[in-house]
Amino acid sequence: MNRFFSPKTEKDQGQPRSLIKFFASLEGRVDFPLSRALDSLDKLEATATDQEEFFSFLLEDVIFTSLYATFYEELFLTLKDNQMVANQITENFYQSSHERDNIVGSQTQDHVEFVENLGLCSGCTSCQNHPDVADLIAYWQRGDIDFFILLYVGMHTIQYTFDKVLEEGIPRNSDILTELTREKVLKFRQYLFEYTEKSFSVV
Repeated sequence: MNRFFSPKTEKDQGQPRSLIKFFASLEGRVDFPLSRALDSLDKLEATATDQEEFFSFLLEDVIFTSLYATFYEELFLTLKDNQMVANQITENFYQSSHERDNIVGSQTQDHVEFVENLGLCSGCTSCQNHPDVADLIAYWQRGDIDFFILLYVGMHTIQYTFDKVLEEGIPRNSDILTELTREKVLKFRQYLFEYTEKSFSVV
């Protein structure tokens, strides 16, 4: 699982230009990833009975979405290294969604309990990855719901964009495949989160 607080990368070196250009091409569409993320936020809040439950929902969802994004990242790396069978790899990815959901769901619950217990864990199958979510504890402890709202929208923007890259970007533009290195995918993820932050700053 990637950390929530990734180290900053140099903006002018090795940027994933094809990925960024593809993301920009989605602006103005009803299914623009940021718009979908904001819609998801509204729906999540509507399901909560009160602010406390909404806060709990946010914690669970940002962890789930971050875990899920790592599966996409690994898929992208596999596609880059196996371009001749990219279609089959993608199909296998879709077919394994139920199993993947179960894995991510189980790990999410372990991490949620770790954060809610302020870093205490009596032992679980996800212990070795608890450090990846440890940074969330301070924000959770002080009830910083605005932080979790931003994180929720940012992570969902990333996931919805990754969906579009897989469904539309790669089939349309083979240059995207060449950019699917670990470094450039990380930079793209950082770019998407910063895009979300800037969008929030002008609201």
